Amino acid sequence: MRSRSIDTIDKFKFIALASIIICLLISIMVNSKKAIMTEGILLSGVLLILIKPNKHPIRLIYAQIIYNSIVKFGISCLHLPSSANYITDILTFLILVEALIHLPSKKIKGYIWLPCFVILTLFLITITGFIVNSQSIALYFWGVRNNFRMYIFFLGCVVLLKKKDIDGIFKVLLLISIFNTLFVTVQYFKFGIEQDYLGGVFGTSKGVNAFENIFMCVICIVTIVQFLYKKITAVLMLAVVFSSVYIAALSELKMFFVELAIIVVCVVILNKTSKKTILLVLGCVLSIYVGTQCLYQIFPHSKNYFSVKNIIAANNTYSSATDLGRLTATKTVSNMFLNHNKLKYLFGLGMGSAETSQISIFNSKFFNEYGDTLHYTWLSSAFMLIENGWSGLIIYLVFFIVIFGLGFKIRNLNKQVMDYCIMTQIFAVLCCVIVFYNSSLRMEAGYYAYFMLSIPFALSNKEILKNDH
Repeated sequence: MRSRSIDTIDKFKFIALASIIICLLISIMVNSKKAIMTEGILLSGVLLILIKPNKHPIRLIYAQIIYNSIVKFGISCLHLPSSANYITDILTFLILVEALIHLPSKKIKGYIWLPCFVILTLFLITITGFIVNSQSIALYFWGVRNNFRMYIFFLGCVVLLKKKDIDGIFKVLLLISIFNTLFVTVQYFKFGIEQDYLGGVFGTSKGVNAFENIFMCVICIVTIVQFLYKKITAVLMLAVVFSSVYIAALSELKMFFVELAIIVVCVVILNKTSKKTILLVLGCVLSIYVGTQCLYQIFPHSKNYFSVKNIIAANNTYSSATDLGRLTATKTVSNMFLNHNKLKYLFGLGMGSAETSQISIFNSKFFNEYGDTLHYTWLSSAFMLIENGWSGLIIYLVFFIVIFGLGFKIRNLNKQVMDYCIMTQIFAVLCCVIVFYNSSLRMEAGYYAYFMLSIPFALSNKEILKNDH
């Protein structure tokens, strides 16, 4: 049973988060320096409260999730320096330290070792690429930072998370989604912000809907599965799904409708058919229909998008003639940079060789030459292939496939965690799609993704032990 002190801490987390988001909303409406200052004080306070006690390292994971939900807004709308992004690195490092401290006391189950082996294999591929290409060590370490920070967070979640923590984070995400819908409504109808700039709590910088997309996938998966397992009502589940398609329509995020359809198909496949499943399918189909009709009204040129032929045609290019297409990027990259050399075909040009940064030492010559024409940084598949070759890209995808497969084993050993495993399995499928859709899994939005991917392994350490002899 949880103590009264822990319950008080949880209540304070929600109050603090709500206060920050309300203050952000006020600052949008009135553009007040005092509101911005108050937001900064609240943000600093909640992070200190979440982080301070060593007895509660889980607060670091809460802080990571919450901070990534508001920092982009702070940078794009409140004029915080872009260096505010690097706070996430500090949090990741602290999570690593706490995970190492607590690791000896944890009975880590064998299921996590296969994903660890995949991560290690990818790391060895990057070292091989580094040796083969004799590249800059500074760029190599920058590339490692950009690609492996998510794996560190993933492993930290596995070690530190408990079931009650996962449920608590779900509640935080639901609270954020409510304010996100309010923010999007204000940004669109009051300020006329739309399409790639419409990001709700994630701000208004170009391309911010990559964050919006990942977040909506997470919250829809969580609420849909929770509904099926009688943890939330149909009204709440449908409210989340309809608000997500509403946001997708206003921001012309057409891919989300495809992702929502994938989520529904996965739910049907991974669960037994029941009345709830039928109700879920009907509700999601209705929401997709309503959402696409709104999309057509707002953006008439989208009317012909939702057919297999047109989706393929649209994704053969990106936004200009020189951009890599989502479906043709790997072929184009391979032909341009890898096919002429077997070692480069296998190991790429080297981890970090195509990186970019506002810090000059981490800005590669490759990016200076090709970044603004090919825009390979927009696609995780192209980025990974250029730097780590076909072996790197394949192992990168194998990680998600392994997560999906192990979900079956963990859920079969303990039916009490089946719903959590299904959430992760669905998201692992989406990750394989998102790798080719954009680069959000390399960005700070990836923290949402790797939290979701860690859940079955975190539960296998704490929940399955009593049934696994």
